[in-house]
Amino acid sequence: MISQRKINRILLLRPVSETVFATGHPRDIRVPFSLKYIESLLEKEGIRQVRLIDCMAGHLDPERILSLASDFFPDAAVISPTTLEYELTLKISAALKEKNGCLN
Repeated sequence: MISQRKINRILLLRPVSETVFATGHPRDIRVPFSLKYIESLLEKEGIRQVRLIDCMAGHLDPERILSLASDFFPDAAVISPTTLEYELTLKISAALKEKNGCLN
């Protein structure tokens, strides 16, 4: 069943695995176009409390990711991982749901 609560704060998150940082190769750097597009659509719909956390740009470890995400107190989260970030994404998603009651 879909929650009927009002969604005011939306977190857009792009996690990144340590494997990507380990290679240091420019081909592994990608711009989060899909999340920026979603951000623009949300703003057009009047949702102004949107935060995009790009873990690749900030070289964020899992603890820092969770800290930044939780401090925003999102009502919902959109997480855009690659296959390498699957396990990390599950952990972040579960932690956000437990700590903030966030929809994922």
